[in-house]
Order: sequence, then C-alpha cells, then structure tokens
Amino acid sequence: MKFDNYIVTYLNQQKVLSLKGIGEFTIDSSFKLQEEISDNYFFPEGAIRFTYNKRAETSPEFLEYLKQFFTKPITLITSDVEDYLLEIENFLNIGRSFTIIGLGTLEKRQDGVIEYFSGKSKIENIAAIVDALSKRETQFDSLFNKLPKNSNQKIIKAVAIFIVFLLIIIGTWLIIRFTKDKSSQNEVQENEVSLISTTDSTIEQSTKPIITSNTANDTLRYKMYFLASKYKYVADSIYKKWSKITKVNRDSILVDNILRHRLFIYRKSTIKDTTTVKAELEKYFNHAITIELAQ
Repeated sequence: MKFDNYIVTYLNQQKVLSLKGIGEFTIDSSFKLQEEISDNYFFPEGAIRFTYNKRAETSPEFLEYLKQFFTKPITLITSDVEDYLLEIENFLNIGRSFTIIGLGTLEKRQDGVIEYFSGKSKIENIAAIVDALSKRETQFDSLFNKLPKNSNQKIIKAVAIFIVFLLIIIGTWLIIRFTKDKSSQNEVQENEVSLISTTDSTIEQSTKPIITSNTANDTLRYKMYFLASKYKYVADSIYKKWSKITKVNRDSILVDNILRHRLFIYRKSTIKDTTTVKAELEKYFNHAITIELAQ
C-alpha cells in the first residue's frame, strides 16, 4: 500500500516527519505548498532537510493523522505503514533508489548511509528524456508535411532526420550507461552472495579454528574470511570496495583442485569470544564469516 500522498500532505502541515529506519524530514516553516500541483511535483531542494537515522521510529502523530482516512484499527494502519517502509528499505539494500512521489528520492551509499535528493531518480529522468525525444520526432514529422514541395525539401528533411537520429542515439546511450551501472552493482552483490553460500561448507572443513591446548581465555590472532570466490574479478571488485573502508587482506587456496580467491581481516580474540566476534563481523560485512588461526 502506498502512503506517498499522505506523507507529503502531513509533512506540509506539520513540517516534521520521522519514518522508521530511514530518518527525519523537516520543511522550512516559511515554505507553502502550491495549491495546484502535477504528478511530477516535488518539494523544492531548498525547502526540505533530511537527517538519516537508522534507529528512527515513525512519528506517532502521523499514524493518528492516518486514522481519519481509513476505517481500520490503528494497529492495522501501523502494520501497513511498516510494510511500506520495509519495501523502501529492501529497495535501498539491493542498491536501487526509491522515489516517494511528491517528496523526493532516497538512495543508500556504500557506507550504508541513506541520502535524499529532490525529484525523481536518474533512471526515471532518462526515461522522460527519451519520451521527450520521441515527441520531438513526431513534431518533426508534422513539420515535414507542412514544408513546401520544392528542390530544397529533401535536403531539409535529411538534415532533420539526422538530428532526430542523433538525439535518439544520445538518449539510448544514457539509458544503457545508467542501467549498466545499476545491473553491474547488483550482479556483483548476487555473485558475492552465491559464491559465499556455495563455498561456505568447503571452507569450514579446511579452516576450522585450531584450539589444541590453548585455554578458552587465551587471546589469539585470527584470520576472519568474508569472501571465498573462484572468480578473481569478483574478489578484485569487493577488495577495492572494502579497502576504502578498512584494512583488508587477501590470499588464495586450492580447494578440490579449484583455486579460491579469499578476502579476510585480522582480529585478535579469546577462544571463547570468537563466536561473538564472528557474529558482529557477519553483521558488518553482511555475509557469512569463516575463521582460521593466523600463523
């Protein structure tokens, strides 16, 4: 269920709105919403501020505000709003942008921070450009029909067709470029997930923690692996991404005659705390972690 219109109307009236897991939107008190707005209307950039807060909760006043539009109990309204916000989070978590009509577009950066900007997403804007180009082509066709039939008409028409053809090529190139960037990002994420899941059991067998005679309170140095892939380009891509954030190491190992490219970080921990450290790193890297005692 969509709540875009209710969000925009409430925000215009109350000036402040918090959404669960996303953050807080604030409108300048001097801003007044236009009386007549189109489907493509969005709050101007200077009129609204957004503060990201992953621990934010939905404003209770907003849920009370929704009661006047629905016959449902407040508990069901709250559940519908949470489902809507969860849909937004799911889009952002897979690297896609989400546009709340009338409010603006949300995107998640690589460090997990959600950003807001006014208007539609880039892909939506490109679609509008192509639509405008097609309309422009129709305008050229009507112009050709009105041209006087003389010796110069063929030349004029040829030049106009060339211009239209060039504009269509540019629009198509822009679409391919942006969609390719998005699909490449999703493909790397999907490959990363599938490779971790398929190689997890193999790596667990070959990299079990060496406890031997150490006691549970001894502090040891471990290799914490968060990727094991037979594809070097996948390891290279993820290594480049995480190297900008933290110290990442890499090595390779033969498993069943297949060379695996692995990424890991060093961590010191007591034996009894390895389970806790492993769980925290799984949340941090958003992937399964295997551990190996560093030599």
